[in-house]
Parts: sequence; structure tokens; C-alpha cells
Amino acid sequence: MALERVGVGMRQGEATFYAKVNAALIVMENDGTLDNISDTCVQG
Repeated sequence: MALERVGVGMRQGEATFYAKVNAALIVMENDGTLDNISDTCVQG
């Protein structure tokens, strides 16, 4: 997947939630899920 900046809205002070979202995104990038989403939903 091409590197693009993406914004996700969340309340300030939600450090645990922020860390979990980032961890999930890293897993999804590493296992190809983000590429599949991009191929299916964004590009096509």
C-alpha cells in the first residue's frame, strides 16, 4: 500500500486507545490486510 497520511479522530488523553489503534494498524500493514482493503475498496 502506498504510504499516505491518514487522520483518525479520538479524544485527547486516550493514550491506551491510541496505542492499541497504532498496534492494530501495524499488524494490518505487516499481514497485508491494508493492501487488501486498498485493492478492494479504495482502488477498485
